[in-house]
This record gives sequence, C-alpha cells and structure tokens, in this order.
Amino acid sequence: MTRVIIVDDYRHTRERCAQLIQESGRYEIVAEFANASNVELPCMSGRVDFLLMDVCTADGESGLKMAEKLKPLYPNIKILMMTSMPERSFSPRARAAGCEGFWYKESSVGLVDVMDQIVEGKTVFPDEGELPNVCLGRINSSDITDRELQVLRLLAEDKSYQEISAEMGISVNTVKDHIKRMCAKTDLSIRQLVISAVEHRLIMPNY
Repeated sequence: MTRVIIVDDYRHTRERCAQLIQESGRYEIVAEFANASNVELPCMSGRVDFLLMDVCTADGESGLKMAEKLKPLYPNIKILMMTSMPERSFSPRARAAGCEGFWYKESSVGLVDVMDQIVEGKTVFPDEGELPNVCLGRINSSDITDRELQVLRLLAEDKSYQEISAEMGISVNTVKDHIKRMCAKTDLSIRQLVISAVEHRLIMPNY
C-alpha cells in the first residue's frame, strides 16, 4: 500500500483529502502536517512513498521550496503539489523541481485519479486551459502573456526598468513597451496593476 503524507495549512482540506484518499483503499495516510518543514524527518526515516503538499503552508513555509530541497535527496518519493492560487509560476517550478504532478484544488480532475496516474509512473500537470483566472482591470489574467507577467513579477519585487532589462535580456524600451501594453489592456496604471496582481495572488513572490 502506498504510504502518503498530506501537507496543507487548512485542517478541513487535510481531512477532506485524507478521506478521499483512504476511501480508494489503495493508500495509507501516515501523517498530516500544516507546515511543509515537518515533512523532512519522515522522509529521512523512509516511511513515506507519496507526498501531497500544498504550495502555501503554515507560517509562510513554501511547499515548493521544500519539494525543491527534498527531490534530489529522495527521488523515489512521488511528490504531487497542489494549490488554489492562480500564480502561474507554481506549476512550471514544480515540474522543474522534479515533482511528478501538480493539481489545482478546484480542478475537474479528481485528486485520487491524479495520484493513481502518478503511482503508475506518469507525470500529471495541468493544461493551459486549467489555470485559474483572475480579473485584472477589464481583462482576465489569461490575457497577460508570460513575458508581460515576468515584467510584472519583477516590478512587484521592486526592480527598476534597468534591472528588469538585464534580468530578462531585453532592452529598457522593450520593458516599457510590455508595461504600456499591459496598462492599455487592463486600463490600469502600472502601480494599480501590480497591486491588483499581488492582491489576487497572481503574483506570490514569497513562495
């Protein structure tokens, strides 16, 4: 039987996930934690096969950062990251870290179905159309391109145009062009746009 640890800062979510997983009869819940930092010891002990972990856990701990730390040390442990946040960088980061899957809690695809596929050796990541959308001014976040979002993310980190230019390998004028297009599409000032993106959790730099 596959031994599972669940990490989520909300008790109700942990309990609901545990119920769904146990009802399948194919998994054993060995522990539940609110904080991602608590999974290190069980992983060291070898008593876990599958880690179901939220990106945003208790006390501001990042499940993604923990996955990035654990995967090279324990490659045989399957890791499925989950979130309800619309931050678009989470899924690509989970893939880059070597996680086997990423699941949105509001997804029409069932949690246990995703877990079963991962146990069978598959990787399961959401399609572009599954990404949660939020409203930014007069458009949806899906209307912001990845490059524009990258500029917006760096602005939220208080980077200057020159710093953004150097980090992205583009000219300062191109940075300005991205900003102008975003402001035109959303009908927001750049300051309003950054605030809106952070408030709607489209950008979550601490995770």
